[in-house]
Amino acid sequence: MKDAPQHNQPSILAVDDNPINLGALVALLGDEYDLRVAIDGQSALNLIDQGFIPDLMLLDIMMPHMNGYALCRQLKQRAAIKDIPFIFLSALDKEEDETDGLLLGAADYISKPFQPAILLQRIKLHLELKAYRDQLEKMVIDKTRKLRDAEQKALHQEAIYRELFNNMGNGVAVYQPTADGSDFIIQNLNRSGVLTFSTPMLEVLGKPLSSINRGPADKQLQSIINNVWTSEIPEEISLLLKHNDGSEQSVEGYIYKLPTGQVVGIYDDVTEQRETERQILHAKEEWEKTFDAMSDCVTILDPDLRIVRANKASQELFDRPYSQLIGSHCFELFAGGNSPCDSCPALETLLSLANNSQTQTQQYLGRTFHVSCSLLNKQNGGGPNLIHVARDVTEQKQMQEELNRTHRLASIGELAAGVAHEINNPNGLILHNSHLVIDVFRDLQPLLKTTLDPEEDILLGGLSVEDICETLPQMLDDINGASRRIKFIVTELRDFSSYDNNDQLSEININQVVSSSAHLVKNTLKKATQNFEVCLGEGLPMIDGVPTRLEQVIINLLINASQALESPNDEISVTTEYDRAAELVRVLVKDTGSGIPEHLRDNICEPFVTSKRQKGGAGLGLSVSTRIVKAHNGRLTFMPNQPKGTIFILELPVGGKCHATN
Repeated sequence: MKDAPQHNQPSILAVDDNPINLGALVALLGDEYDLRVAIDGQSALNLIDQGFIPDLMLLDIMMPHMNGYALCRQLKQRAAIKDIPFIFLSALDKEEDETDGLLLGAADYISKPFQPAILLQRIKLHLELKAYRDQLEKMVIDKTRKLRDAEQKALHQEAIYRELFNNMGNGVAVYQPTADGSDFIIQNLNRSGVLTFSTPMLEVLGKPLSSINRGPADKQLQSIINNVWTSEIPEEISLLLKHNDGSEQSVEGYIYKLPTGQVVGIYDDVTEQRETERQILHAKEEWEKTFDAMSDCVTILDPDLRIVRANKASQELFDRPYSQLIGSHCFELFAGGNSPCDSCPALETLLSLANNSQTQTQQYLGRTFHVSCSLLNKQNGGGPNLIHVARDVTEQKQMQEELNRTHRLASIGELAAGVAHEINNPNGLILHNSHLVIDVFRDLQPLLKTTLDPEEDILLGGLSVEDICETLPQMLDDINGASRRIKFIVTELRDFSSYDNNDQLSEININQVVSSSAHLVKNTLKKATQNFEVCLGEGLPMIDGVPTRLEQVIINLLINASQALESPNDEISVTTEYDRAAELVRVLVKDTGSGIPEHLRDNICEPFVTSKRQKGGAGLGLSVSTRIVKAHNGRLTFMPNQPKGTIFILELPVGGKCHATN
């Protein structure tokens, strides 16, 4: 017998007091069946009481304490196994012994010693018979249950239909044709039918339809019922009943013929419905006009964030017809993506079941929106829809940012003016005195070397004479250089804080401004690059401006470009051109240097923002340049150069026309 029986193996219980016989059965049956053995009747009963229910039992007859016949009687008293087939395996081979075993209900009787092939065949046969019997019993049980359920269901359905008929909201009438088919008897009418036709039931039940005459509507009804009965094709009907009190009643119905020959009419009093539909249509028209008149982008979204409704402002914003908006995801239209936006207010509303609003900048559209979402419960169930309102606040945000920038620049200007004033006086003293100290030390240096004996251990300020002569000149030069650097920064701070746009404008030639600027910084450019080029466009129109201010801008751009170069082989170029369509004069300063770090690009034109802090940059040049260009109604922008470097673009309007600032 195997240690772990397979799940689908038939189970057999073998009971024999002879271990040799049991061993033979185990060797014969153990591989093919789930075989359990017991050495006496009581052990077999214990196994069964513990929950083991075999498919077949092999019983010996001659056993101590309880023989096979007694065990068989005990087994028949247990409901769980009384129908389990069993085979007697016994050395008793008399005919009466076999008869007694079969009378006790044995499925078979095999004398010992048994032939293995015969035993295997008999076991297989009785297991198959048991399987067929079990299957047949299951089929009978299932069939009986289904018949009983069907009967109960039929009775239940009949009661339901009877109750439904009498309690239906629709009026239902059953008409029985007369023998010649010339008229129809009102055979049945439910309570709603009585209310629909405003007629007492006792006045119409059992009467011919022709006897009820309330005007053209009844004649119309009788004609349609006759057509349906004749053609067996269902028809819809719409009746306008006029009552004696002058009121009118709208009734709609559906007439069809039963297989029994009866005709059934299902009716609805739609008087209130017609009035409600009229009011709803009027309200819908008003709502649609209001919806489309809204300047905000208003859409209704389903739980999957697909648009199910959109107003005219939405069609204008996305430049798509209404048919293309319906079914599109909101994030496809606003962000050009295939998944919801980060911190999506629509998803937040669905998750929290509460209104949600936030301001979002959509790079895809280049606009900023104040988005608010609220729930709109469906009337037909399912997940709630969303009302999605997007108000374009791009200009408002730009104005607010410009206002904040103006306030910030004013505060920085005041601070810069104060700092420049406080630093300038002491720094002027340092700068003046440093020159004097340098001159004095130069005169003292020969005296120190001749007057003091180098071999004497004399320290001045902790330094030997030799160290003083070697290091002090460099220290004094460093002090003087640092003071000059402070003076340069103070000058930039003064320029930044004192700049205004009240300079006198004059007509200028931008090519002359560029040439003059390049000449002023030619030494700086020669040190920075071997490849500097100026390309001046021909026939450029005159523009209104302040030459010195524009020179300051171009000089700043050229100095920045030279400081960005990593090698003398890198290039700098200045190009002028005229954009006739936009009526702009354009100056392009290109370099192939290190470029502007990405994290500084959004605010590189802000005061004190610089990528050259380690080279002494104060971060004021581009800020001052931007203010000068804006005062000229122009625009200063930049873009990455390829394969490296930066292109600064200065645009100035021709003829004094205003140009939008960046």
